[in-house]
Amino acid sequence: MRFDTTTTTTSMQTLQHIPVPHYVPRNNIPLQTDLCITMHNDFILKMIKNSLTTSIEKDSTILPELVTTTGKVCSHILSTLHNVIRFHCDIIEKAETEVLFTTSYWEGKSLSAYMLSRSFQKLLKKKPNVKIRIVVDNGTIENLFAKGNTRLIKVSKLVTYDDGGTYESDIMNIRSKSVHVPLFGTMHAKFMLVDRKIGVVSSNNVQDRPNVELAVSMEGKVCDGIFDIFRRLWKDDDDLNVANAPTTNASLATDIIFANRRCFGGFSLDIDSPQNCAWWTLMSCANNDIFITTPTFNAGHAMEAVYLACRRGIRVTMVLTKNFNDKKEAMPFQGGTNNHSVKRLKKRLQKVDCGNNLLVRWYVGKNEKRPKRGVHSHVKFLSIDHSILMFGNGNMDTQSWYHSMEVNIIIPSSDLCKELEGTMMKYSILSV
Repeated sequence: MRFDTTTTTTSMQTLQHIPVPHYVPRNNIPLQTDLCITMHNDFILKMIKNSLTTSIEKDSTILPELVTTTGKVCSHILSTLHNVIRFHCDIIEKAETEVLFTTSYWEGKSLSAYMLSRSFQKLLKKKPNVKIRIVVDNGTIENLFAKGNTRLIKVSKLVTYDDGGTYESDIMNIRSKSVHVPLFGTMHAKFMLVDRKIGVVSSNNVQDRPNVELAVSMEGKVCDGIFDIFRRLWKDDDDLNVANAPTTNASLATDIIFANRRCFGGFSLDIDSPQNCAWWTLMSCANNDIFITTPTFNAGHAMEAVYLACRRGIRVTMVLTKNFNDKKEAMPFQGGTNNHSVKRLKKRLQKVDCGNNLLVRWYVGKNEKRPKRGVHSHVKFLSIDHSILMFGNGNMDTQSWYHSMEVNIIIPSSDLCKELEGTMMKYSILSV
């Protein structure tokens, strides 16, 4: 059977009887079956929108009407962490009125923090009235007792200049807050919005690590969604002049879908989220290929989705980092290390003669021939059929699937898919 946008009704009826995991809304999602089907991008995007219907109602990260939007990719970078920070700095220094910056962890004495601080300083010298607002996790016990688990933190803990201090005049323009929902609700989002016109969604924190990272800048109505996400984190509409928030447009815009998840601090698994529904639906809709790159891979539902895809004949390529956060991932309830997860998955697939459908590759640094401890890929994206891309903050691990706040973007772009996939293939070797 071949699906296209003109056969939607018939296809929906056919898919009605397909079993759906308990956490995914039954909106006729074509999940992991042995049916021989081919779906066009337009139809897949419609399926994703349908799959998010129920989970969006419970999601607190963005207004439902902003989830489906349009925009245009301006530029992107897949490089070392400090090069990606420099990518942010270049955009910051061109700001006219406002910089809204969010990251999970800000290491105050790092080179990355210094680079951003210096860009803030340059900007404020040229444009003294620019407003800079920063949201980080950097959670402490104080978040437990703060209203909305959000607390103000001293700018001097984040922003430092050449002389080691922060000028009082600049502090008036810069404010920062910490958001963390105890115990496990990490604010893992990493994005930036400049003048409410240029949005950046990235994989990196503000710290010094030997990581390769990804950042993508966009313009258009997608920026309205990014602003709304920041507004909900900041929790002060008067300070942000929400009433004056502009609607932005971009020429040659394409469809964009936000697939986020909220912070959840409890011990149980918060499974039903737009992010998780989107991941599962994308892997279910793949016609031939799935490409995943993630620093950590151990979430139960992620492993099941890959297993089911391989069983129905889909070729799944994963680029992982060996020995990444192994001590943390090996702790109870965290899911296990990448090595452990890969072995479990391969063993299951070999039992059903589908082991050849899974290709696991380990990231290696430039000019390296084998994985080296301390050289990591922190890039996070999933693509299907080299044509639809989901990128952003979420890892394929227990923390990102079930607890952390994440911001992710889904966009149809064969050029971007092929470029990112090609780069990750170039800097990885096949697991044996």
